[in-house]
Amino acid sequence: MAKRRPRWVVVLFWILCVFGSIAATWAILLGIVSVLAAGAGEPVNVDMALLPTSLPGWTRTGGDRIPSGETLEGWGVTSDACLDRTYMSSEGNEIQLLLIYKGNELDKWHSPEGCFEGYGYHIRRGSVKIPYAGHQVTATKLTAQDADGNKIVSVFMFTSAKEAEATLFRAQVRMAKSRFRSPDLGWAMVRVNASVTTTEANAERDIRSFLKAVSKPLSAVLGGKAPAASKP
Repeated sequence: MAKRRPRWVVVLFWILCVFGSIAATWAILLGIVSVLAAGAGEPVNVDMALLPTSLPGWTRTGGDRIPSGETLEGWGVTSDACLDRTYMSSEGNEIQLLLIYKGNELDKWHSPEGCFEGYGYHIRRGSVKIPYAGHQVTATKLTAQDADGNKIVSVFMFTSAKEAEATLFRAQVRMAKSRFRSPDLGWAMVRVNASVTTTEANAERDIRSFLKAVSKPLSAVLGGKAPAASKP
């Protein structure tokens, strides 16, 4: 009579089968993403300079900043695909806007979390609802604090002219889909920072106010159009 295999051998066999299936699935998904990346359509040309310097309740202060060559190389973009600008509210409060347009590229996206942590900030992560392209969307909210106790509230998202996602992973899924549905609509990272001078709630209020004002013009610019004129 043949000896029966020990139960642990059978269990180990099935575990290996399960993990093998998972590994194969990931390999297939990565292959699909690579094919999509290679066969992407050309998104619209976006002119960041079209974003108004004056918005309802907000006006640009100072000149636009140009990232260093090393920074641009890390992001995989040229200087005309970025906008780093400070706006001031009618109350005298400032916010910093950073836009990085990458079309439908799937890699080398800027990480706000990694940026803050690289400068020694401790960050607390959450989410917030903001208006964009005619509806409410979810964005990621970071509260960053340095060793001296100074705080910055940062809200960021990944957007096309019509859609927005709070995380890069979800945005990359939409980018992959858009290669078939609407390859002309590229994606950008939008980040708005406000220093906490009174309370976190007030800093978040300023960010919400600015994003409400910039929402329609930004959607137009990312769609390759000149935004309609608005009164500051």
